[in-house]
Amino acid sequence: MYEWCYQFVDLPQIPQEFIDQSLQAITANHLNEERWWWPQTASEVDSVDNKLKQNVSFLQYKLPNNVIEWFNENVIISGCNAIHISKTTDGDHKGAHTDKTRDYVLMYLIELGGEKPYTVWYQEKNQPVIREKKARVHDYNLLTEIERVHIPQYKWCILNSRIIHGVDSLTYNRVGFQIGLTDPFELRGKFID
Repeated sequence: MYEWCYQFVDLPQIPQEFIDQSLQAITANHLNEERWWWPQTASEVDSVDNKLKQNVSFLQYKLPNNVIEWFNENVIISGCNAIHISKTTDGDHKGAHTDKTRDYVLMYLIELGGEKPYTVWYQEKNQPVIREKKARVHDYNLLTEIERVHIPQYKWCILNSRIIHGVDSLTYNRVGFQIGLTDPFELRGKFID
């Protein structure tokens, strides 16, 4: 496992026709039933600066086959465990967690979820930086921020999802493509310095 939190990646822009087709999956409510656990996180509450904050969930939707084929031909080489489009439930906060099924996630945001939301990485007190999958921390008094980034719209960014992370300053639904990866170097593009 690498200890960096994120890297921007030089990959091709997703064609608008594939974005439109993918957004139709959200409109048609084609939820990915294999990812059933995500709606449960919306019921969780975190203590941030001694205030209770309701968690949002990232609901995951199935993509049309031709869109998945485009990703396989233009973005990933191998090591992918899921490709989907996601949309947050209503709220302003995605709590501190590690992902359940992936070590890294390649993201491409269509809707940022706010004017300038940040993805933030943390280290929990008395814990290593790299954590097990499915870790959650609800008490932010136990966390030390180690890095933050604003991911721009229509830019590829790979996140280390085995470091505890969350999203702050959401003011509307965040929508984007997510590709789960086991190896961050199984991409057809290069990291941008």
